[in-house]
Amino acid sequence: RATFYKHYEDKYAFLKQLVGSLRDSFDSRLPKTIKPDATTTYYIEYLHAIVNFLLENEKIVKNAFESDVFLLLVEIIKEKNYEDTCDRLTRSVADGMQLPASVETVASMMTGAVATAIIRWFRGDRNLPVNALVEEVSSVIKSMQTKVPTI
Repeated sequence: RATFYKHYEDKYAFLKQLVGSLRDSFDSRLPKTIKPDATTTYYIEYLHAIVNFLLENEKIVKNAFESDVFLLLVEIIKEKNYEDTCDRLTRSVADGMQLPASVETVASMMTGAVATAIIRWFRGDRNLPVNALVEEVSSVIKSMQTKVPTI
């Protein structure tokens, strides 16, 4: 216990570092062909990568679901994804993308909704195949983004 507190202020600091480490591992495994912008193609590829990463780390994910810090873990992940999504949407709006609401509102809804959809799918019996889950979530993402035509 003393050794633990030499390295971490509390269990939440440890959890934050663990999530950061898993996120770095996830990011390093993203295919280099995925251009990090705010196009629907990016989000669809990213969603596939998230689901596959969760399945590959199923034991860790199941342990997290059953732990008393699950909600904190989800909030840490959603906050990072929210920040990343805001950055991408802001750049895309500057390039002509039109959003139905502010960047912050769209990012909040996308990250919260996508996280909830994945969690519900992962916790369930997974009758819905991965590709069907991705297609359903993607159709919602597509409906939220429109490109302003250039004249």
